[in-house]
Amino acid sequence: MNVSLARLHRLARRLLRREEGLAAVEFALVAPFLLSLLFGTFQLSQYLVANQRVEKMAFTITDAISRDQMITAGMASELFQATGQLMEPLSFGTNGVVVLSAIQRGDTDYPSYGKITWQCEGGGSLAKTSKFGKVGDYVPKLPGGLDLEKKDAVIIAEVFYRYVPTVSLLSFGERDIYKYALFRPRLGQLTSAAGC
Repeated sequence: MNVSLARLHRLARRLLRREEGLAAVEFALVAPFLLSLLFGTFQLSQYLVANQRVEKMAFTITDAISRDQMITAGMASELFQATGQLMEPLSFGTNGVVVLSAIQRGDTDYPSYGKITWQCEGGGSLAKTSKFGKVGDYVPKLPGGLDLEKKDAVIIAEVFYRYVPTVSLLSFGERDIYKYALFRPRLGQLTSAAGC
């Protein structure tokens, strides 16, 4: 028995001194962490790009609409078609939607509130509704504490986008991105329905 214990002891010491395969073991231990770091960095950069594109889209659409005296269904349709190009290389079709709203100073019932006079939705097929309400709803407070004067109006573009990562990690799954932009119309009130 003593002989076999001594042999085991010598064998263990010899194995501990050997260094062949040490790099492979170290790599096997570190590789999952490095791959997670690589994919995590890639996903984070893609998410930041999506955030930036959504914000730019909201600004661009609101700015384009607020420059006209009136908006038609055809004009809204053209803007909604541009959403795919504004979001490239990411896909907007089934992952996003744009909601345009016109809000005008309220009537005598709620003079300090804004009232949604018309709304258009398009650019994608994601099922979302405006966070400001629907046509006919009163908006008690506009973003940034903006107050509307008599016969004053604003145009708001809300962009909803569902970011779906290309490689799903435990800590970074699907995320909803929401951005909005609002402008006062430059040449008119844009309060008549756009027909969309």
